[in-house]
Amino acid sequence: MTNLYQKIITAENIKEAYLEVYQSLLEDCKVFSYDVIDAQQIHQTELDLPAFLADIQKRLISAEKPRLARSVAIPKKNGKLRKIYMVPIRERVCCQAVYRVLQEHLKPTYSKYLYSFRSERPSYYALRSLRRFYLANVRGGKASAARPAYFLLKTDFKDYSDHINKNILLGQLAEMGVDAETLRLVRQFVEIPFVRAGDLQSMAYGTMQGLPLISLFNNIYTAEIDRQVGAQVEFYRRVGDDIIALDRDPAKLEWALELIRGECRRLKILLNEEKTELQPLEKQFDYLGLSFSAGQISIPAKKVAKMIADAKTLLPANSTASIEAKLRRLRKVLVINARGKSALWSNYIQSLNLLTDMAQLQELSRRLMTVVWAYLGGGYTGRKLAAGKKILADSKVGLWSFFLHFKRLLWPHQARSHQRRSLWQRLVG
Repeated sequence: MTNLYQKIITAENIKEAYLEVYQSLLEDCKVFSYDVIDAQQIHQTELDLPAFLADIQKRLISAEKPRLARSVAIPKKNGKLRKIYMVPIRERVCCQAVYRVLQEHLKPTYSKYLYSFRSERPSYYALRSLRRFYLANVRGGKASAARPAYFLLKTDFKDYSDHINKNILLGQLAEMGVDAETLRLVRQFVEIPFVRAGDLQSMAYGTMQGLPLISLFNNIYTAEIDRQVGAQVEFYRRVGDDIIALDRDPAKLEWALELIRGECRRLKILLNEEKTELQPLEKQFDYLGLSFSAGQISIPAKKVAKMIADAKTLLPANSTASIEAKLRRLRKVLVINARGKSALWSNYIQSLNLLTDMAQLQELSRRLMTVVWAYLGGGYTGRKLAAGKKILADSKVGLWSFFLHFKRLLWPHQARSHQRRSLWQRLVG
């Protein structure tokens, strides 16, 4: 047995994997309602946890074939459906045990241009660095012969996880020093049979979304693109399947696009040609949920409409709950969700540091607060909105002071970092 495999099958690693799975299900409110083939729930394992963990270790050592997964469809942000796969509790803990060790082994191979599934380099950092570059080079002055204008290349992979070639992926892992025993475990998790609409099926190609290993696969599979393009252009970022590159020389971006196309052919994945753009940086473009146009950064209109619609769905004005219950729900839904993060307000709060369109932010703030007031007051009439406003002002939820202070701060240029932090503190109460 080699070092990676030995780490995977240790009792300590399996215990930590179990706790991570339990925590994840707890945060998603699925401790008692995880919809899998065998119907086993993770809370049931507490009855004889030592035996359960010993069985996990036995399964990993014997490389026992995983049981069936269930295929379900969940809505994406764009309204379409995404297929994910839910494996039984035992298989999920086994997979997490493999993931924990592989993640630490593969981290050093990631490029500095990769901003997905990395706690130290989240996608927000990619947007933040793009914002700095964009404002410096679009709003920073007119182009001239001595200072040529920038060009942009933006593209993504079509159904990325669904087209990853298993044999190529396993070959990449082997080249990265993953031993044969660990590769055998990984292969089992990329070849799990599943049930969809009552039929037993298997994936001829692609990897199962919903397993923690998928984040690792997505990061390493196109790493060669990151290394080559990132070293040649002035600005390059990849977040999952989304790529953006900026340079003064459009020929470099044309070369980069051809290299990406060649890598897609080699890796047997699809480039989304319909979403591929090669254009001057001054021209409008969207990236990771933000719109860049004429030196301004804003939230796309469709995203604003969805934020308001989501708020109205989660906080209905016709709710008959008591004021105390409404305030509890408000804090849970708008301020703190089960993961300890902002739910509806997450993009909004991040936008405070990223957007330059202050008029849009103020209008969005007003519209979201109107939804909150209508929820608490019981309707959108002037009297009921006033009642909701007073309820919120008298409460300790924290949103009221946030709203009062919002227009007093000059965003984003004059506000200091401590003011940004205090805004977040006001929001979470």
